[in-house]
Amino acid sequence: PSIGPPYQNSVLADTPLGFWPFDDQGLATVVARDISGNANEGTIFGNPTKGVAGPPGTRFSMQFFINQYVTGPDGGIPTTAPFTLEAWGKFEEVGTDQWVLGIFKNLFSMAVVVQSSTGKLFLVTDAGNSSTSTVALQFGVFNHFAVTVDGSGNAVFYVNGTPAGTTTITVPGSFGTTETGVVAMWQGFASSATIANVATYGTKLSAARIADHYAKAALSFTVTVPST
Repeated sequence: PSIGPPYQNSVLADTPLGFWPFDDQGLATVVARDISGNANEGTIFGNPTKGVAGPPGTRFSMQFFINQYVTGPDGGIPTTAPFTLEAWGKFEEVGTDQWVLGIFKNLFSMAVVVQSSTGKLFLVTDAGNSSTSTVALQFGVFNHFAVTVDGSGNAVFYVNGTPAGTTTITVPGSFGTTETGVVAMWQGFASSATIANVATYGTKLSAARIADHYAKAALSFTVTVPST
């Protein structure tokens, strides 16, 4: 039987390390709940706006303004390649780049940025790697996006369920254990960004799985009860 939103069910089928829908409704809470089953609750900083309408298949999201972000604990952060980072986001066309996903450990740092000039995803690491997706996000509406990285550092961008470019980054054998900046899902340098369904994985998801996640978002909430 299937109980719950099809998008969430599809994500959970791939055993994420952490899965933060950002649908937290308590105005006073500083905890972003993790529904992966791994109890990797995130910490909310700067009081982003909660209860904002979410992307397809999701009721709510959070709207982030400057210096507002969410951090995740060790257990929800990939510690080596392969890995995948995934989220939904709605971005405004503004004059500065918008940093939206990242891994920040003492031996490895990587950020996924939405470029203000093009709307494309930009991947940058502390080793000096940088690359841009071949497909742009659409400003003003929700987009699904992901970056997958294998053990050799081969990375693939995805936009709305479709491969959107490749690159190669330098990844160490271990990202380290010291949390100097932790993993952050944030928008800190522009007017606003609305984020939902951030997920991290300790595997490189296939193109078919990324496509399935995106496709399931178009389905409504379902409850399937077994026949008697």
